[in-house]
Amino acid sequence: MTLRLAKQAFDLAYNDIKKAFKHYLENWNHVQPIIIASHSQGTLNAERLLNEFVDGKALQSQLVCAYIIVLPVIKDHFSSLKPFEDSISTGSIIKSEDIS
Repeated sequence: MTLRLAKQAFDLAYNDIKKAFKHYLENWNHVQPIIIASHSQGTLNAERLLNEFVDGKALQSQLVCAYIIVLPVIKDHFSSLKPFEDSISTGSIIKSEDIS
């Protein structure tokens, strides 16, 4: 598969996730706490979703936790979302390298 086709496939998957997330927010969430969990290649989509909807935005106040594991997250990838500091932190992320 060429790089261009791979990018198209990831974009297609992300657009489906984005559409579902927007539908959830508009119809079901009602300003409730949010947990985002991802694994492996889903982590790439979760990072995009977090950047677009959560990082540094009003929705960040509803984020309990984002578990984005298996693939590494580039240091300082997010402007406002930071790794958990302790067991009572909220609005943060847990990355694979944070799990021991």
